Amino acid sequence: MCGGIVSIIGVCKKLKDQKSALTTNEKQPLNFLDVRDEFHEKMMNTINEMFDSDKPFKQTDNLDNCIYCDFKMICNRGTGVKKA
Repeated sequence: MCGGIVSIIGVCKKLKDQKSALTTNEKQPLNFLDVRDEFHEKMMNTINEMFDSDKPFKQTDNLDNCIYCDFKMICNRGTGVKKA
């Protein structure tokens, strides 16, 4: 898990340093600096929630969320998940 978090933080730093343009669903250029604070806040909230021992882990009830998940075999969601 830590490796993934470090990777995300590294990507964010590179985007900030390069002032890279990202692409939105509408295919319009998006400057990362314009959304950096919102992205960082949401990312930190998600990470804090993941490691909050007062909130037990609950698997999703929506198996569509598992279709492309790399961890579905670990969660025993690897079989019976409908293909896209």
